[in-house]
Amino acid sequence: MEQNVLNTDLTGKVAVVTGASGTLCSIFAKALARAGAKVALLGRNMEKLKALADEIEAEGGIARGYTCNVMNKANCLQVAEDVMAELGSCDILVNGAGGNNARANTDKEYFEMADLEDDTVTFFDLDESGVEMVFDLNFIGTLLPTQAFARQMVGRPGCNILNISSMNAYLPLTKIPAYSGSKAAVTNFTQWLAVHFSKVGIRVNAIAPGFFASEQNASLLYNEGGTPTARTNKILAATPMGRFGDSEKDLVGALLFLLNNDAAGFITGILHTVLGIPGILASILTQISLYSINLNIMGCSNQAVSVDKYPLVVSLRYLSDSNSTRVQIFATCILFCFAIVAILYWYFGTEQGHAIRATGCNQQMARAQGINTNLHTVIALMISNGLVGLSGGLYAQYQGAADVNMGRGAIVIGLAAVIIGEVLFGRLCAGKNLAFAYTLFSVIGGAIIYYIVMNVVLWLKLPSDDLKLFSAIVVAVFLAIPYLKSTRKGKER
Repeated sequence: MEQNVLNTDLTGKVAVVTGASGTLCSIFAKALARAGAKVALLGRNMEKLKALADEIEAEGGIARGYTCNVMNKANCLQVAEDVMAELGSCDILVNGAGGNNARANTDKEYFEMADLEDDTVTFFDLDESGVEMVFDLNFIGTLLPTQAFARQMVGRPGCNILNISSMNAYLPLTKIPAYSGSKAAVTNFTQWLAVHFSKVGIRVNAIAPGFFASEQNASLLYNEGGTPTARTNKILAATPMGRFGDSEKDLVGALLFLLNNDAAGFITGILHTVLGIPGILASILTQISLYSINLNIMGCSNQAVSVDKYPLVVSLRYLSDSNSTRVQIFATCILFCFAIVAILYWYFGTEQGHAIRATGCNQQMARAQGINTNLHTVIALMISNGLVGLSGGLYAQYQGAADVNMGRGAIVIGLAAVIIGEVLFGRLCAGKNLAFAYTLFSVIGGAIIYYIVMNVVLWLKLPSDDLKLFSAIVVAVFLAIPYLKSTRKGKER
């Protein structure tokens, strides 16, 4: 048997693969056998299972085929006993059985009123039995084999369950509501099961493939002549790698990694970024660490920053009673903000910028499309913290002094700017050709409004010592507005 790329050694282990007669799971079965496992092949087509078993054994592996209906509990329990009697207790279960049904699909991506009169299968025409079949095959077909084979795993450390979900669980594809919903159920079940079995030595994970060309979706992706369909072109246009996945090259590695107890022994239910620190917390930790760095650079806790000693970009000393000077400085600040937004807009339009935005929107989907989400998360944090550092430097110049305690309240102000901007301008930004640019400008608008509110508080001669309290109230109000709006709409309906 050839050695796998990750050197995952499954010698002596018994691996059970449901849906083994399918394209994807047959590849998984071969990979498991090559890693040293004895493989039980479960499916409905015994002829295909026998051919696959013969192929594996011709390479020097051990494999047996078993006819199994994953939607029948009694059948699953019987097959589990047969596998244990012939190969031994199950160590690895790959729940790969699944699929879709044409009766659970709509004909068109978007509903139009004219569809009610046309000979078109709309959402209202979905066949109940077809939807039930899809949910039974994907979710019940994962539940029942798990019930049957996990009994053999309980109390035996190092056992693994690997479910096959889909990226449609996170980003539903048009026309296939039942399939997307059933795979979302598999994903949620995986996370629940991971917690449930965490004390008895069983790890539970899932692989959520993106688009992989197979026999199952061939008619969807290609015309009779082999040319790509309009749907294929649309899918590839939204895929950063610009191609469909290769099952043997792009999925086997993930399979062997998650089943490797030495490499992934602490992973169950979900995959984390290196160190697993959330982005907002990472930024706060960076701010804390820079306290000591700034103290060493400055040599003391506070330092005067005067135009007499340094060529400053901004300073209160530049202000005069002249209205023209004030307008000039104000215009310069506005132009500077516009320049920053323009640079960010250009950068986030590049390939790397798109990858960062995709990581921020849906990390799992981005990872499935071949994006290094860890790297792009770090780059995003670098840009964010770099802009924070630039802002801190300009603010120190403006007020004429640098203090190590500067910025303690900046997190609240920053959050206030984002939240206020989103609440007031979010709807205006949505659906526009330059929606991302509008979103960037909305943050600036939010910051301006925040400072206007604070100045109104001071103008009303309210106690300046209570400014932080008022800041918290302002942020809380704007956080509550979207919830109150949605609650009101719900009551009106």
